[in-house]
Amino acid sequence: MSFCFHIIYTPGSVRPLLFLVHSLLQWSDCTFRLVANGCTRQEAQLLVDFCQHNPRLQFLRLPSARMMGHGPALNYLQAHNDSDYFCFMDSDIYAAGNFMPEFESYLQDGSPVGLFSGAPLEQPAEGWVMPDGYPLLDGRFNRTKSGLCLGSTYFAIYNNQRVTALRRAIGIGFEGYHWEKIPVALQKQLTESGLVYPRYDTARVFNLFLHLQGATFLYQPSATLRHLGGVSRLTNVQTLSWVRQLKIYAKQWLKGERLRLSDQQFTPIELYFAEFFPALHHQRPLPALPVLEDATLLERVQRTTAELRQLHAEVKQYDH
Repeated sequence: MSFCFHIIYTPGSVRPLLFLVHSLLQWSDCTFRLVANGCTRQEAQLLVDFCQHNPRLQFLRLPSARMMGHGPALNYLQAHNDSDYFCFMDSDIYAAGNFMPEFESYLQDGSPVGLFSGAPLEQPAEGWVMPDGYPLLDGRFNRTKSGLCLGSTYFAIYNNQRVTALRRAIGIGFEGYHWEKIPVALQKQLTESGLVYPRYDTARVFNLFLHLQGATFLYQPSATLRHLGGVSRLTNVQTLSWVRQLKIYAKQWLKGERLRLSDQQFTPIELYFAEFFPALHHQRPLPALPVLEDATLLERVQRTTAELRQLHAEVKQYDH
């Protein structure tokens, strides 16, 4: 089986995170399509140059000068994907071992339609269960209390033929939705299935309709993939002018969405790694570890810090 993973880079994320791709190349025989989404010319050129050094790397720029939302970006990439599988992962994921055998065994018979992984450091490997009464079908949760697998946009392997067929049949893709924007006929099916929410995060509506079509999903915890979580979003925010930030705040407030730009909306782990990467790349003293009450979580952050330092040293030595 052949797998090509799309990795989307947003403004500010290329320089700190690009070296993580070395680990993905080292620990798999997959190909990787590095996607510039609203990146500057300099950032796009970094991706182009990086891809020229390995035949398993490809560069693609999304057809928009401004950064596309995650859902529309996935729609575009899937529509231009002719492989058996549509695969993608977040740009702040790296590998600490041979990761594809953890997934390939489940794909031998063409099932499941969607296979997911990549829980961030702040979560246990099996991810989080969505609590009762939550106001939206949020992307942070990969399953309901009843055991329904909701999937994930952190790391995903979809049966591309099934995705294409459903997109053509119902006209819905990976974008997020407010309830009132969902076609009435599809609202009825969600209502009958007890899956009504005011808002649905990226890919949630699409995944639910795959379920209703009889598709099977699997969330497979990984022992070898590490997902930092939120780093690309934070680096993107740090590149925005204050005028642009105010416009985004206003848009989110008018839509009744969470305000996602202030530091208060990021976890101590996300803020730690946002400081860690510039210090690592510029050989400055590294920041102190975040203060965490959860000893297991702190241990994961310590392990990740050590692995990233080793990976960075290996890449630097290789580059020279």
